[in-house]
Amino acid sequence: RALESSLQPPPQPLRMAENYITQRFEAKLHAALESVRLVLETNRDPQLPSNAHHQYDDKYLLTESITNAAIASQINCLSFVLGITTESLGQLARWSEDKAVSLRLSLRETCDFDRKEEHKVESPTKQDTEGSVAGMPVSMTSRVDTVVMDYWWTYTSTYEIIVFCGVGQESDDSLQLVSRSGQEQLKTSCDRAPRQSANTVSHDVNITWLLRHLTPQTMLPRFSIDRAQAKCRTPRRNKDVETAGRYFSEFVAWATRCSSCLKDLFRVNPDPAAPLPLGQLNANSSILVPILPLLAGSAPRDAGDAAATSA
Repeated sequence: RALESSLQPPPQPLRMAENYITQRFEAKLHAALESVRLVLETNRDPQLPSNAHHQYDDKYLLTESITNAAIASQINCLSFVLGITTESLGQLARWSEDKAVSLRLSLRETCDFDRKEEHKVESPTKQDTEGSVAGMPVSMTSRVDTVVMDYWWTYTSTYEIIVFCGVGQESDDSLQLVSRSGQEQLKTSCDRAPRQSANTVSHDVNITWLLRHLTPQTMLPRFSIDRAQAKCRTPRRNKDVETAGRYFSEFVAWATRCSSCLKDLFRVNPDPAAPLPLGQLNANSSILVPILPLLAGSAPRDAGDAAATSA
């Protein structure tokens, strides 16, 4: 057995990453479970699916329901965070019928030299010297002054989030959602800019899949799995779910890049002596998770189903 163990290949990095992600997900589930128990009645005991006996009549329907809930959650985020209205959402849905529709974050920064200032800084300590001149006792107090050079820079940043169809060449092919700009005076002790003299960043994500899974009249989710497709193996292994998974993964990657860009703007501090509370930017524990895979016991339908738990 020792020889067999020594011959086994080491764990692959991908497997280790999957285990780490699984552990983080389970930790968040347990934390959410404790919060749910505070909200529900005392006679209800929600459990994780792995800890409760259960069965599903239609797992395809379960997968469709969860995916539609994810679509609805993302539409809510785009509406409340980026200000997409029902009318503009309908316009985007019409664009997606024959064109690709994308979100884009554009960020531009400039940092230009403004001026140089010179000022004196008195030493906090002084030196007393005693002596005599022509037999007369004298005392002298001295203090050292330091000449300090301050370099001032004008920092300007502008960013916007737009949604566009195709490549967005025409003015009617794009819609501005968010736009912000600001300017600050930054000070350094050396003749070197605290930021790049010019920097431009642009991040795109295709949201055509999202828009094409909305009902045209009501803008409600309409995701479904084509069970008659030849390559439809299971509720997880089919073309529709795999396409949905790729879309949400790409959107998460885009949102992460946008978050990094915007967080970097908060690091521009005009007063280094008063650091900003950047730790609050990572305090995402209060973000609502719209779906929790929890099960609760229900009244059995017959004697043989007494131990079963329904979802």
